[in-house]
Amino acid sequence: MHINSIYVSSIIFLSIGVVNVLIRHDLLKHALYSGVCLGFITFVFHIVYISIFPDIFQSWWVLDNISGALFYGIPIEEFMFASMLGFVGGPMYEFVFGFKLRK
Repeated sequence: MHINSIYVSSIIFLSIGVVNVLIRHDLLKHALYSGVCLGFITFVFHIVYISIFPDIFQSWWVLDNISGALFYGIPIEEFMFASMLGFVGGPMYEFVFGFKLRK
């Protein structure tokens, strides 16, 4: 289908996360928080990485296969992927085992 795997993975993560939240409404805040946190952690990691290896994305990534949009020299797809992974992965333990926060 000639679609980059980072887009396919992000769409799958988002779809699973939406289904999880539709089934367990109480996990929405946790899912959003996890997505934002993992996106931010990815940003910090890549900023450190760029400070050590300045041309890493231009050298190793095939930027022609993605949007080409960069944020501080980092492809936005990296943030999209990390955020969607956090969105689905953060509340997954609670979803699978049926745990709920006590009030």
